[in-house]
Amino acid sequence: MEKWKEFCKGRRIARKPPSSVKLKGRLRHHEDVILGLSDRYYIHELLGGGAAGEVYSATDKVTGRKVAVKWMYVGSDAKFAKWKQNEITILLKLRDSSPKCKRYFPTIYEWHCAIGKDGEHALVVAMEYIEGVDLQNFEGISLANFSYILYEVLWGLWCLHSLGIAHGDFGPHNIMITDDNKVKILDFEGSKIGGNNSDDILTLGVIILSMLEQLSEFDPDGFGVINDIYLDLVQELQGLSLHDIMDKVYDIHHMITSLLLLARKYERNVLQIFECVKLTSKTTQETITDVIEIVTAN
Repeated sequence: MEKWKEFCKGRRIARKPPSSVKLKGRLRHHEDVILGLSDRYYIHELLGGGAAGEVYSATDKVTGRKVAVKWMYVGSDAKFAKWKQNEITILLKLRDSSPKCKRYFPTIYEWHCAIGKDGEHALVVAMEYIEGVDLQNFEGISLANFSYILYEVLWGLWCLHSLGIAHGDFGPHNIMITDDNKVKILDFEGSKIGGNNSDDILTLGVIILSMLEQLSEFDPDGFGVINDIYLDLVQELQGLSLHDIMDKVYDIHHMITSLLLLARKYERNVLQIFECVKLTSKTTQETITDVIEIVTAN
């Protein structure tokens, strides 16, 4: 554990960490002093957790900022300690990435270590508290924003891969749509630096199908327009690079935006406009030109 102790040097915030993972859930009591957190944070409620730790909503007493506090039980096993060190290293790498990329990930504000006399260890991370809902429960999806949201998800994944990070558990449950309609990618416990990116790309199929299911419920006409287009894309995923997928989604987004504008201009249902598109098999701009001719002729 010497490397772990060196990693935590100067960042201890408690004299007595939890004695085992069985203490899971005790932080839900507002002023419970586990890991010394009540000296720095007002702990509010348990947001979620598993065998390795938990996440709580909290308020930073120093800054007044609402944060998500994650404590991760490390234990005395060197391999487990290395796993948690890997997660904090990834989170810091994301925090220090370019402004274009860091907007897709929760911001880390502080991180601390707790090391007990019996060799028990815990890692505590205070990060951005994100107001929103995960993608699989997002009720605001529509034809107008479907491709935009998907493109933003792809951008976030591209940023991860450009930093040499494979997510490892990429899916709708780990993609948050914030209250101001931004995309945030969460949960890097299973992520690896230098991991297998192809698994993340294949999981895009699950994300697209989940989004289509949501669209069918909240925008049936929109679902009728793009369902076949995106089902075709799902079938092609295995042979495409992430860059190729981004290009295809961008083209679809451009076409759909143009069709919605045409539907509004000519006071037609978007499905009527889309039926005109099916009569063509050309580039986006040529398609739009042909659609205008067909619509104006009728």
